Amino acid sequence: MFLVSVFIAAVSTTLSTPMDVQSMNVAARTETVALAASESIVFLGLRGDFAGDKELSLGSRLDAKKNLSIVGEPVRSFAIKDVRVWAVRTALSANKLERELRRDLKKTGYQVEVLSGTALSVLGKMQSAVLKRSLRDLERAEQKVWASHVNTRDGIIWVFHEPKFDSKDIQAQLRKSKVKTGFHHIELILEAQGELQADELAVQAKSALDLARASVNGSSLVLDIYLRDLAGMLALKRGKHNIVCPDVLAFLGNVPAGELDWTVTLDMTGFPFRD
Repeated sequence: MFLVSVFIAAVSTTLSTPMDVQSMNVAARTETVALAASESIVFLGLRGDFAGDKELSLGSRLDAKKNLSIVGEPVRSFAIKDVRVWAVRTALSANKLERELRRDLKKTGYQVEVLSGTALSVLGKMQSAVLKRSLRDLERAEQKVWASHVNTRDGIIWVFHEPKFDSKDIQAQLRKSKVKTGFHHIELILEAQGELQADELAVQAKSALDLARASVNGSSLVLDIYLRDLAGMLALKRGKHNIVCPDVLAFLGNVPAGELDWTVTLDMTGFPFRD
């Protein structure tokens, strides 16, 4: 098990005030946690009948499975009433999980697909209603986009889409609706318990991760990482709570510094699945 310490602060791609929300300073919502690499967060898209209490019933059925547990509440499509996206914590690979659920839910009439997640920052002022209408139009026009979530306070959009639908296409479609966005990215400050060749590690990270930048601050490695086309995220546990983190362990596992112990504090402002 790696013990990782990462400070994650939400980074806006602009200084403009998002949407129609008053400008404010929001205290960082940070957590400190040990990181075990045995589980991940996977985004599950489901199509089917969610009338009445069927959403609750299906959620309970998923949560009762021994190889996964639900994180937070599902995201609902703005455009299609029979679509939900759940985040689940699991030790299974995404492909194996998808195969098992398809077999399990086939007779109930639900379609299951593992999705990617992309976060975008809204640039400039925009009415929340206009933004939601643009996302509804996107979901109607693109079948590979399943659902979207808007955090009005922080001006962050999450879009859940099929892996073959590139995040750049999402941004292009929103631009047609006069919605200006930038790909949302967060700052990770990694500190190791031991000697660290941070400059060398920063160079390696640039080619291994989807970064806006990589730099060194003293003995710390600073990674400004995009949250786009994410096939999943790392699942951290703090007591009964689930905490998510971009997957940096795959990178650390391939470099000598990965053998060191790391410590982590993180902030995933705007993430839609909270428990």
